[in-house]
Amino acid sequence: MKLYALFLLLCVLASPISAQFPEKREMGMKHMKIGVTPVQSPAKTADPAPSPAQNIELSEEEKQLKKEKRSSLIKALIKDKMTDPIPYFTKEEDLKEWPYLKSLLSSDPARQKMAIEYLEAHPEQVSPMVLLLATEYFLTQNKKEKAALYLYASQLRVRFDMERWPIVNESGISARKKTHPATETLLLSTTIAQGIYGWSLAQKPRFLKIMETLKEWDKATPYAYRPFYEIPSSTEIETWTETLGQTRTDFFEKQIEMISAIHPE
Repeated sequence: MKLYALFLLLCVLASPISAQFPEKREMGMKHMKIGVTPVQSPAKTADPAPSPAQNIELSEEEKQLKKEKRSSLIKALIKDKMTDPIPYFTKEEDLKEWPYLKSLLSSDPARQKMAIEYLEAHPEQVSPMVLLLATEYFLTQNKKEKAALYLYASQLRVRFDMERWPIVNESGISARKKTHPATETLLLSTTIAQGIYGWSLAQKPRFLKIMETLKEWDKATPYAYRPFYEIPSSTEIETWTETLGQTRTDFFEKQIEMISAIHPE
């Protein structure tokens, strides 16, 4: 036994000095550590603080500039709304009512202005009756040049409408023009014109300039409007160019005769 004990002592002394005895292990489920990395939930970002600019009260000048900018955007949208080319004459079945009549007749100046802006951007959609309403609007704004243009444009176009959309009886004969529903527009134009005739006829150069502006406007503006009345009948659309040419000639000749009688040279 003494030799065995001495052998064991020599083995211990011969082992490396850095040798360590194993640590005591604790047993049981509660002492087990599972090597799974816990999933971290994404960090929540706080709602951005309101911009200081949102809390700043705009001055009256800044409010006006913002309003004008919005109005400019509306104008741009109106102009870009219809991009397809429009034929100079539109068939009856393709005519549409003007969608801004209620706005023009409204007592709200902002709605009236919006309707006028659309009218001027797309005058081809406006019937002679609506042109008279525009005449009245520009008179209230003291813009007589524009009022005169729309007054005479209404009179010219209503005469053409009476020729291309005549009232025809059972025998195929055109009835008297006085019975045509478009005569209501002519009668109304004489009432509204009281605020324009004196001014436009007072100076021959002024009147002649209005007529030249009207000629250019009419040539550049297609006929794509629906009248306020039910169209009684229609001539062939192929004949409208000739009919309009004759209507224009008769109309402008009468206007020149009238102004020449008032201001003889």
